[in-house]
Amino acid sequence: MRSSLYVIRCQSIADLKARRIEDFFAEHQKHLTIALQRPILVKHAAVLSEFTGEFSDLIYTDISAKLDRALQIYLPVYDFKDVILAKPEVKIVYVLNRSPARNQIGSSLKEIWGESFSAGQNRIQYSSVFKNTVATDEFSIFLKGPIHSQDGRLAGLLAFEIDMNPIYHLIQDTTGLGKSGETLVAKKAGNQALFLNPLRHDPAAGNWLRTDLNNLQ
Repeated sequence: MRSSLYVIRCQSIADLKARRIEDFFAEHQKHLTIALQRPILVKHAAVLSEFTGEFSDLIYTDISAKLDRALQIYLPVYDFKDVILAKPEVKIVYVLNRSPARNQIGSSLKEIWGESFSAGQNRIQYSSVFKNTVATDEFSIFLKGPIHSQDGRLAGLLAFEIDMNPIYHLIQDTTGLGKSGETLVAKKAGNQALFLNPLRHDPAAGNWLRTDLNNLQ
């Protein structure tokens, strides 16, 4: 009887965490949907989609400054790590966080996303979780969507870099799980399960530790 109650409690905890994770990403997806329709983004994405000059050109620095003023609210208010704008062919033409260690202007979204990048540009898409290139003990995920010009053509791609720490803190909360219990998030990778979050007794395990699915039966 006691073990049955413990299982029910663990299931309730897991369900609650799952709903909070869903709410977290739904909220960010709502922010992206609204941002994709902002007139200033639509206008300048259309210009940058045809831009072939140098990033030091006056026309580019003027657009970049206007985008900075329009987008800077996203970092402190929504706790995003970066905002990226790319051409339809996925070349990055603008980043909000241009610190030397993070500036990725001129590179490709495919280079950042790796195997998780999908060519389906007319839909909102998440990348896989990846290790932050600046703070190597932190993880991020990208959320991207298409920007369409006023005549309906694809003008660019907008991507938010989302800090995964709030999610990991939620998952790793061990309240009600006893001395050894923990919550795990994993995805199927062939015949294996790939753990996506740091583990209670192995904080470095997230996004690389795998186990055969047969071991979880």
